[in-house]
Amino acid sequence: MKTIKYPLKEKQWIAVPVDKTHIVWHGSGMRTSLTMSCGVNPVTSMIDNWNYDGEKFAMPYVIARNGDVYETFPDNEWAYHVSNVNANGYNDKRSIGILVSNELGLIKGTDNEYYAFTNQHHQNIYKGPVFETKFKGFSYWADFDEVQVDKLIELTLELCEKHKIKPILYPNKVFNAQAWSKARIVRHSSVDDAAIDFPMAPWFIEKIRKSGITLGAK
Repeated sequence: MKTIKYPLKEKQWIAVPVDKTHIVWHGSGMRTSLTMSCGVNPVTSMIDNWNYDGEKFAMPYVIARNGDVYETFPDNEWAYHVSNVNANGYNDKRSIGILVSNELGLIKGTDNEYYAFTNQHHQNIYKGPVFETKFKGFSYWADFDEVQVDKLIELTLELCEKHKIKPILYPNKVFNAQAWSKARIVRHSSVDDAAIDFPMAPWFIEKIRKSGITLGAK
């Protein structure tokens, strides 16, 4: 897969190779082209922020709404993306984080517009497709763009082949302490009870079914 190299600064991740057993899908919960109120690229801005958080929080891959895949550091090395920096990093070390750019949970305003970031402000009006499902206090969710879902699936399958990871996705979006042992591809919310990323619309799930990724648990 063609990626855009956008490397983090040195020492913003742990440059030690580790055997990988899992892939974790994350949603950014941040501004994208569908809520942009200025001309700044929200994907690269988010990566830039990782350079200054001082906690080695990062992911090697970030997928923008237009399908561009940014690569920030080697995927056989690691950074914190599941646990906090006070943990031992066991799950962070053995997993590869992929961040998909998306606003996540939305609120419906009194004007029937959808707003991101739980704030009915004109700069937070979300202008993209919406799907409904109740999860973590939200009823409405910003949908993903088809091209970025295609890239997520393609990248995931490539990483599974490269690292000898079985392409089995844990099907439930809610937290389960056994998700790590039941599957090899998990959503952030499946392995972190505080996370809200991310539900998937039916069309997204159908694409996964057809891709060769197994929806099940083992």
